[in-house]
Amino acid sequence: MRLRQYQLQSKHGTATANRVEGYIKLPEGAKVVHVGATPPRGELSVFAEIADVDMPEQRREIVILKAGDSIPDSYKFMGVILSQPTLLVYERETKILLSA
Repeated sequence: MRLRQYQLQSKHGTATANRVEGYIKLPEGAKVVHVGATPPRGELSVFAEIADVDMPEQRREIVILKAGDSIPDSYKFMGVILSQPTLLVYERETKILLSA
């Protein structure tokens, strides 16, 4: 088992927008154990346990919302970034296989 850090690849939105959407590429079967903001620019970092780094990658869709925003039922909670404002990190339930 290995612990690896991954950065959010932004599709659109900014930290000051009502929502930020992006994705991370993780090996299949990766277990996300922590999310946080990396100084100095506050970029999202995802830490995941990886059993086999040779597994095909999956593109996992990430959405960052501000506290108080409505949350669709299809979103899975990943973590909180304590900042001003407080940000909530969710994974959209879609996973896209990138390689075989």
